Amino acid sequence: MNRSRRNRREKGFSKLSCFGVLGLLILVIPLTLPAMDFGADIDNATGFRYEDDFDFTQKDKLTLWFASPLGKYLDINTRASYTYSLERPVLVDLDLLDFSGRIPIGSEAEGNRRVFSFHSGRVQFADFSGWVLDHTLDGVVLDIGMPAAQVTAGFGYLGLHLKPVSTIAVSREDDADRDEDDTWFAAPRLAGIFQLRLFEILPGSDLYAAAAFQTDLRSKDDVVEVGEVYYQPGAGGRVDTQYVGLGLSGTLISNLYYDVYGWFGAGRTLTYLSDDESITGSSYGYQPVFSFLSGGSMTYLIEEALYSMIRLELAVSSGDGDHESYIEGNSTGISTMFIPMSSKEIGIAYEPYLGNMAFLKASYGIKPFSGTAIQALQEFQTELRGIGFLRPTTGAVSSSYDQSSNQLYLGTEVDAVINYRPFSDLGTALSFGFFFPNSAAMPSTLSSPWYVGKLEFSLQI
Repeated sequence: MNRSRRNRREKGFSKLSCFGVLGLLILVIPLTLPAMDFGADIDNATGFRYEDDFDFTQKDKLTLWFASPLGKYLDINTRASYTYSLERPVLVDLDLLDFSGRIPIGSEAEGNRRVFSFHSGRVQFADFSGWVLDHTLDGVVLDIGMPAAQVTAGFGYLGLHLKPVSTIAVSREDDADRDEDDTWFAAPRLAGIFQLRLFEILPGSDLYAAAAFQTDLRSKDDVVEVGEVYYQPGAGGRVDTQYVGLGLSGTLISNLYYDVYGWFGAGRTLTYLSDDESITGSSYGYQPVFSFLSGGSMTYLIEEALYSMIRLELAVSSGDGDHESYIEGNSTGISTMFIPMSSKEIGIAYEPYLGNMAFLKASYGIKPFSGTAIQALQEFQTELRGIGFLRPTTGAVSSSYDQSSNQLYLGTEVDAVINYRPFSDLGTALSFGFFFPNSAAMPSTLSSPWYVGKLEFSLQI
């Protein structure tokens, strides 16, 4: 593989020039708008983590935002932020730049009302389950709302996002970029999603159908070439994935809510395979990916019992027993490892992503002071959670594990969370997570329980 660092720097500087022009526009546009709402959000998160040693964490974020109508049907919504952390003292980012529109079509009196809407710029993309794609992209989302259905389609580009804020990393090259000082931006990927929602397909339930994809746009000079005969540790190829999903969500009985979903994943991944014609006995080639994710949840609300909430959640994502690493770890044949487009941590103390991972989560929440006359105490909420982690195969997972172990059960986490929002613009949260590992599935340095604590504060001005 011949990677050109100079070319990547030039591309980075070109992107920064675009950001500079965009920043000037953001400063100038608000001055020209007749009606505008603006403000600031301040978020702080202070915490500690103990695994094999003790670490402190600190993150502070200041977000400036404004929103304004642009005529009868159009709007603009923008968020820009500065983030301080111990690992990165300066991070300035454009979180959102949404030019949107909402145009009614048809007659409401005749029951034929339709609404066409769009979002363009840096906007949010999310699938119905929240597990495959949940990320901002630079692109456009189109939506048609009808009395019986809703259709959504969107396409976006990831490569203009700063790499520290991107949670999309599906290849070894994506991971390698995170460690390179001369790479400032996220992976060059094009992603898209199409979703259909049918209202009341069953009494009290909506049906979802979706298709999504992401395509690697890296140059061939930045990846391992097909046919390369020498093994290159840490290097990889282009990873392209596609997903098709179905889901149901709604109400079973009064105050009992549910959702179920299933996803089939396909794509390709570069693999170093046995090759009798190679001088080394092996060579690189692409292998297909066939994987799955299924899961669901049930939530029961009991308002008369201090707004109690009981929730059960289960998810199972396929793995691959011969995967030597979580990303691009395939070593033989077809890969069955499910890798979502955007990564989401499951626990607080133990933080794996989906992919060769199954978990069962049970939680109970309560507002202990909801019956008091003091309104400021009514939003005080506590929650207790338990999470069991299991890997379906002996292959790799995204978080800590012992590569030499054949244990499937990884451990159990217990979380305690306190949320308090005395006012609509002020909120705090205190959370603790305790992970009790299966010592036979973890390295010796992580065989004892570890724990995490975090205090969060949020103020809207």
